[in-house]
Amino acid sequence: MHRGKPHKVGRLAFSWPLLILGNLAVGLSPLYAENRAATPLLIIEPDSLDFGVVHQLESFTRNSILRNAGTASLEIQKITTSCGCAVAELAAYRLAPNDSTLLIVTFNSKRFLGLQTKWVRIHTNEPDHPVRELPVLADVRIPIVVEPERQRLFLGKLMPGETSRQVVHFKTEVVPRLELRPTLYDPDLLIVSVEPDPGGGPQTSHLVVQANPNAPGGSHRQTVRVETNVPTMPHVDLEVAWEVLRDIELSHTHINFRYVEPGQRMARKLRLRSTKPDESFQVTGVEIDLPEFVVQIDELPAEGVVVISIEGQAPSLDDPRATAYEGRVQGTLRIFTDHPELAEFSVPVTYLLRK
Repeated sequence: MHRGKPHKVGRLAFSWPLLILGNLAVGLSPLYAENRAATPLLIIEPDSLDFGVVHQLESFTRNSILRNAGTASLEIQKITTSCGCAVAELAAYRLAPNDSTLLIVTFNSKRFLGLQTKWVRIHTNEPDHPVRELPVLADVRIPIVVEPERQRLFLGKLMPGETSRQVVHFKTEVVPRLELRPTLYDPDLLIVSVEPDPGGGPQTSHLVVQANPNAPGGSHRQTVRVETNVPTMPHVDLEVAWEVLRDIELSHTHINFRYVEPGQRMARKLRLRSTKPDESFQVTGVEIDLPEFVVQIDELPAEGVVVISIEGQAPSLDDPRATAYEGRVQGTLRIFTDHPELAEFSVPVTYLLRK
């Protein structure tokens, strides 16, 4: 068989089959190159959005340019974000080669605290990178730093005529001078005042919360609303609780057996004691308006305590009280003493019959 013997031309030798294949490849190579180059290419400028230091409960906007640096049309299929705090708006979703569009990103700092990284995800028809991520960065600060952080104060258990105080510290970087105005509280129960911070400058202030020594006996709870001149944090609510001990202290102010089965035994003990060691009292009587309960009085002179025990059995589901109030039964335990100012204690008693 003839294998195409090389023909010599000067010093060069050619093989005709190889020459033909070479010419064919040269003829097709531009077509292959053109197909390979006809792809979109997304360029994001800038490729990250840094909002810097921001404060809580504020919104901020930054922009990026999306540009198609490829040779085919870029189709932006959708824009998603990693958090509801970031919203992305796009002017155009189809970009011809060398075209660009504006991406507007709005970030809401909500109640975040510290360094935050969120993501805007751009889904396109770019073959190598169908999803591009644009990081959104922010360092979120509190408009007003409050210490204690939980904004709850407990002034303790106080004897009648005693007082207790706590100081709440406020600091801001938002306004040049911090202004505070306490409102809503009852001045018969609390004394609240604003004092400057000598070493902290005009952006800091102190709030002094003090129990009124004339507050009546019992447990007290107050909300102090502190109005401020910081637009993004116009007020701060402080929860204040304390107890002024009466001459006679009762261990329970409410008895709740919660869910009980019909016929289930229910029992509870209450203790009364004098808060003044040199004074004594007597329980002169007790009564309860729930007939299923029996009440017993036990005096413990050595401990200066009187124990009130109630015990009973839950009624059936067809009890008129249960049918009238969907199984909820409630009444009152009344305790009578010989104390001139605390002659009677009323203790609610409740339970719910389980069906």
